Amino acid sequence: MINCLVPAARQQAYRWIEAQRQLFLNDTNFLASLITSRQEETRQFAGRLLSSSILNDDTAKVLIGQIIVQVLTFNPEAEGIAKVVDDIADILLTSFSPQLRKLGMGVILDLLRHPLPEVQKLGARILLNHETPAAELPPELIESLIESPYQQVRGIGIRIFGQLPDEILINSQQLVILAMAVNSEEDIRNAIKPIIARLAAGNSEFALELALDLIEFLLVPEKAEGVHSYLLGLLRDDLPGWMKNIDKETAMRLCVAKSNYAKELGGLILQENCRDWAEEFETIKIVKLASNEILAVREAGRQMFSENIERFRSNTQEMLAAVRILESKWDDSREFAWNLFNETFTEEDWSPEVMVSICDSVRDEVRQLGRELVTRYFEESYGQDYLLKFSEHPSGDMQMFATNFLENYAADNPQRLRELMPYFVSVLSRVNRGGVAKRRVFSFLDKEAEKSEEAARVVAEILTRQSVTIAVGDKANAIRTMLKINRSFPEISLPIQVKPVLEVRS
Repeated sequence: MINCLVPAARQQAYRWIEAQRQLFLNDTNFLASLITSRQEETRQFAGRLLSSSILNDDTAKVLIGQIIVQVLTFNPEAEGIAKVVDDIADILLTSFSPQLRKLGMGVILDLLRHPLPEVQKLGARILLNHETPAAELPPELIESLIESPYQQVRGIGIRIFGQLPDEILINSQQLVILAMAVNSEEDIRNAIKPIIARLAAGNSEFALELALDLIEFLLVPEKAEGVHSYLLGLLRDDLPGWMKNIDKETAMRLCVAKSNYAKELGGLILQENCRDWAEEFETIKIVKLASNEILAVREAGRQMFSENIERFRSNTQEMLAAVRILESKWDDSREFAWNLFNETFTEEDWSPEVMVSICDSVRDEVRQLGRELVTRYFEESYGQDYLLKFSEHPSGDMQMFATNFLENYAADNPQRLRELMPYFVSVLSRVNRGGVAKRRVFSFLDKEAEKSEEAARVVAEILTRQSVTIAVGDKANAIRTMLKINRSFPEISLPIQVKPVLEVRS
């Protein structure tokens, strides 16, 4: 009845068994038939019965033997047999753990040789908790478990491997550990991870040696998807203290590797050694690190940048290289640089040459910063150079800034107007370029010439110098201004002759 297809019949059988529990508990053949029943409900009942009962050691051993004999006869092709074996295994390991610890090795080997994966798993689970130390097991037995085609058996095999004494694992099994850590099978990599973490926590030399080996695998194409990601996590999270013992050259090899996971590890190593290495890096190299596509590398670059602020301050060429960080295509690095330059650097740190280089950026927001700096830290002695540089810039915002700058710097000031003569001549001498700047210069000169005789004389000198070489398209502007000067200040010499208009009547 316990194997009847009718649920009500099975339930009645369970009640009869409960009513005469001790009678049935003394019958190992009957108990074995309960535990190995093809009816899942009956196996569950058997598990509950044994969990609430106590069998003496001899009875338990006999029952275990009977169950295993039946399991070994199971046909791997039988429908639903895998679930049956898993349930039997759970009952055995839950109810008879002390007896299974002493189970004969020959019986375990029989289970491991069975063609059904679930039976092999049962054998491996028994071996995992066996009283025989892992160090006394035949090495080939552990190897066979690790090399099993079945994932769950492999996992148990690696756990048994991990039970070997630490000195054996470190001194003679390091290559095996490395092979499992880079294995193409994800379950093998995951199974060895806690073993590696345990060994590394107690042995820094092991951690460093393994880290160096694993790095080499990050520097070559991964043989299976997920290996590089796993190695990064292992090196970052499970191997402590090794990064301080890596040289700069290895870190940079990682930073330029093809694998993004390798690059991230390189960035983490640079961060760990930032204080020691920062001064060894050229400024332009630091800027490149801060512009890397990998966040960890950018963060390392920014840390090094902060460590070298005094170096930038003391050398204009270094500063010129440093401000290139503003050109990074990554928002976080540009924001870092923007805040640092605005909050940390003072007027003494900004030379006109550096500010002009910022204004020369292809990025609108960077040019905006440059204009703010020029306005904030303006040096009169560099005014003409500012104007020349800004007027040559192809962007309209910088040309407009140059015009506004000119208005603020030289308007209503004949003396400064004279000082800027080389600038005006330079702008007006351009051929087929700088049209916007020319028009604005002509407009400015035209307005200034009307303000005073002194200013008009300066403008006249500029236009006289340019009258021979000025482009045809610009002559109209020049003549118009000279005519205004002539009307307001006829005594000023100009390279034009104003003739009266004769009325001719027919």
